[in-house]
Amino acid sequence: MLITAIQIRRLENTQSRLLGIAAVTLDQMIVIHDIRILKGSDSLFLAMPSRQIKPKTFRDVVHPINSDARQTFERLIFAAYEEALSNDYRQLDLTLKEGVSVDCFYDLSYADYDVVPRPDLVTELLE
Repeated sequence: MLITAIQIRRLENTQSRLLGIAAVTLDQMIVIHDIRILKGSDSLFLAMPSRQIKPKTFRDVVHPINSDARQTFERLIFAAYEEALSNDYRQLDLTLKEGVSVDCFYDLSYADYDVVPRPDLVTELLE
């Protein structure tokens, strides 16, 4: 199974730790929406999609099973977020380049993806 696409949406002017939202497509068949990119005390971290099961208690709906899988998600999503931030893109899509051949999900790198900035909807409407 490979991460075949990543979508990043940066949030600006938030008064919370929430910096952005990501969606990850696996094998062009399954999409995981609402992965939150959060600002920690000294670094970024991911919060996987969750649902509230009782007041102030949440359970992840989807989550990596092991630390290698989590690190792969973090490495790719954080690299995409940093690309969007450094180039002032509100939205950014990464798609796995055609012909990329890796033996394992964990071997994917940011260089394996084509970067496609998406126009800001507000800017697009004004033009």
